[in-house]
Amino acid sequence: MPSASAAGVFLGTAQEPGLVERCEAAAAKARLEAEYIGTTEVDALIQTIPQHFLAARVAVPSRVQPDATPLTSSRPLLLGHRGASKYAPQNTVAAFKLALDHGCDGFEFDVRYTRDFRPVICHNPLYRRRRIEKHLLSEFSLPCADEVIGSFLGHAFLDIELKASGQLALILNALRAADRKKFVISSFLPDVLQAVHASDNDIPLGIICENARQLRRWPSMPIRSVILERKLATNFLVEELHSADKQVFVWTVNRQKEMLRLAELEVDALISDDTLLLARTFGEK
Repeated sequence: MPSASAAGVFLGTAQEPGLVERCEAAAAKARLEAEYIGTTEVDALIQTIPQHFLAARVAVPSRVQPDATPLTSSRPLLLGHRGASKYAPQNTVAAFKLALDHGCDGFEFDVRYTRDFRPVICHNPLYRRRRIEKHLLSEFSLPCADEVIGSFLGHAFLDIELKASGQLALILNALRAADRKKFVISSFLPDVLQAVHASDNDIPLGIICENARQLRRWPSMPIRSVILERKLATNFLVEELHSADKQVFVWTVNRQKEMLRLAELEVDALISDDTLLLARTFGEK
């Protein structure tokens, strides 16, 4: 049983908690310890849980609440990681088309900005040993994010990951008339997501988390989705996120056994390099 001061931290209040609250905090900690046994991040993970989950544990729904309707009803959304990156050069139009040909619902891709403020698709800050942000679009043979959005948005779900801050106008203009259930703008960077939200507060956003420190940020962000590194995707955390009306995406899931495990947890989307295996596991769309 944690001390009164420790329980106060768990509950997000400096007041002396009652017996029920202290028991609930201890129970939550025990669940985390059971699922993250052998790690040193349990206490950090506990701090990511919003106060009301620990102060009053209620029955956790098995799916997302109505305000965050699941993207698919019978299986997770199937997304290629940078397209069909196991089978074609990543972040290319060929990889994007192949992901759809394999039977996936869409794909994720990475966006950076050139010196002349054009959003281009590339994972790394360097392309052929040249720093993208210091060169003009004309110096690269990279696809433009706004053009890819315009080409694919009508028939594919797009996870648009912003790798850096920059001029948002071209991307937002490309998305302006789009069905808001057909894409998400995601990032590791809270400032980038806040900038998008300030420009258009109706844009669906997703924060990407790969460790406990990053998980602490989601309750304060204007997001619709939490995009988890696969090792973070436990039953407990998925339930907590769903009960907070958040959709849960998981990356990078390349083994069939793990795809099936995560589907059992009813995550909303799976992101994989192996788009062929992903589509065959759940049946082509």
